[in-house]
Order: sequence, then structure tokens, then C-alpha cells
Amino acid sequence: TPRGQDIMAACGQLKSASIIMAEDYPMNRLLAKSLFTKWGLNLKIVNNGKELLSAIDKYDYDIILMDIQMPEMGGVEATKILREKGVKTPIIAITGFSFKDEKLLCKEAGMDDFLIKPFEEKDLKQKLLNYLNINDSDLPDLELNSFKNSKLKLEYCNLDYIKELSAGDPIFVEDVLTVFLTEV
Repeated sequence: TPRGQDIMAACGQLKSASIIMAEDYPMNRLLAKSLFTKWGLNLKIVNNGKELLSAIDKYDYDIILMDIQMPEMGGVEATKILREKGVKTPIIAITGFSFKDEKLLCKEAGMDDFLIKPFEEKDLKQKLLNYLNINDSDLPDLELNSFKNSKLKLEYCNLDYIKELSAGDPIFVEDVLTVFLTEV
């Protein structure tokens, strides 16, 4: 049926999308890796803007998720360089701050969108769908909703939340706790 073909095409487009994330904080890196794995999406994670520039020189990505404050090279500086090179890939800023000046700085650097940590998973999902030009109604409900109503929030250590994110993977729980103990 045409509807079935639309669903198959949207799922295929989403699953084949190549996304890169520049994020230096180990806990956020682990959460992103877990989330994208459960969604069945391709995600490459690098530590900073410098590593991101190197990765983009070697491979074309469909979306860039960019932390703003990172060592060696932050997201704003990396974005300016990418735009000067003519890279048109959508860049979504991810930051822990929501200052008006920071949003303006990101926009002036050439970023396309903005997410403030902690964010709702549905907000990230919607931005990914928007920038990949995929209609949300073309996706089956179960496709990206494995963590319905949960937030990527690390203000405190909630073991139940970590277990929920792990989807039964004890190694993930161990990794998160190890990172938490070494970083805190």
C-alpha cells in the first residue's frame, strides 16, 4: 500500500541518517550513545570542535549536534569554521545555558537550531525529523519512543532512570556508574 511504502521509506531514511555529536562530558556521551543505539540510529561522538572538524573533512554527515562549551575548541568556533568552509549540514546547538546572548551567538555563528540541557527526548526526536525532512506521521509510534516521557537530566543519580535507559543492559549501567563515580 502507499501508506506502507511511506512508512518503510521514512524508517529507512531515518535509520540510514548519519549524525555526529561533539560532546566532551562523559556522562552525556554515554546517554547519547545509549539513546541513539536504542533508536537504531547512527551516531558518531567526538570530544570537541577540533575533532569534529577532522571528522567532517573525512565524511559527510546529515546532522551535527554541537555542545557549546568544550575544551580545545568550542561549538561556536567550530561552527564558524564549518560555515566558512561552505559546510551546509544542519547544526543543532546543545547547551546547558539558555542565555539570550548565547542563542544569538549560536545563530550568528551559523547554527540552525538550539536545545537546552536537560531536554525532552521528544524534542530531540522532532528536531532530527525536521532536519531530515521526515514526516512524524510516517513513522510507527514504537520507532523512537522507547523512553517515553523521560528526560536527559543528570542533576542527581537516579538508578531507576539509569536502568530504564539501559533497556536491560547491565554493562551500560556499570559504565554509567563508573563514569559518574570518576567524574563526581
